[in-house]
Amino acid sequence: MKIFLIGLSVLFATTHAYSAPLNTLETGLARLALPDLEDLQTNGAQIALARDFESFYLKGSYVQLSGDIEGNFTTIDGSEFIKGKSTFNFDIDFIEFGIGKKFTLSDTSYLDLQGYVTRVYLDITGYEHYVQTLNDGTTHVVYDGAYSEKDTADLITLEVNYRAYFNDVYLEFGLGATSEASNDIKRLQKEGGDTSTLLSLELGYNITSSLGANVRYQKTDEYNAVSGNLSYRF
Repeated sequence: MKIFLIGLSVLFATTHAYSAPLNTLETGLARLALPDLEDLQTNGAQIALARDFESFYLKGSYVQLSGDIEGNFTTIDGSEFIKGKSTFNFDIDFIEFGIGKKFTLSDTSYLDLQGYVTRVYLDITGYEHYVQTLNDGTTHVVYDGAYSEKDTADLITLEVNYRAYFNDVYLEFGLGATSEASNDIKRLQKEGGDTSTLLSLELGYNITSSLGANVRYQKTDEYNAVSGNLSYRF
């Protein structure tokens, strides 16, 4: 499969379309699920900071995810019986920087056009153990050892979002495309193009004029991601 983490991002615009420029600090929890690796789910924390200016905004974020996956292997080849077990630990860090611009449509809605670059750090550690058993009951270890891999990938994303407010509640729909800017993490790629379509949905609530909360869902062919966040505007 392609890099399975492409496009993971957080939206930071949590103010009304007619609000004055504000700084936004956001933190929350995220979960990433992979259709091609059903046994692996990565979870972790994220933090983001955005600064609105009169005609554009800047944003940056850091996301740290981790997860484990275990597998068992058994095969029979003639008089040989081989059984094994493997365990892998995934640690994935995201550092993201971007720029965006909002286009006011009405007093309660706007379009948000943004572009951002993401550096993904992947660290995999694991252990594999395989034992061979013959017909006479003799056993010996075929392989017993640790596994380790570190790699990075650079991603570029363009995204457009439509947000509508209903008093203190808002709903946002997004459409974007993420392209791989590097050719790393080959082990986690499959044949095909380097661009993935990104669909997103966000539901938010303004608790006060400075505090807010949101739940965001993102989907591509490579992953499904859900995050819950609290934001502070100042």
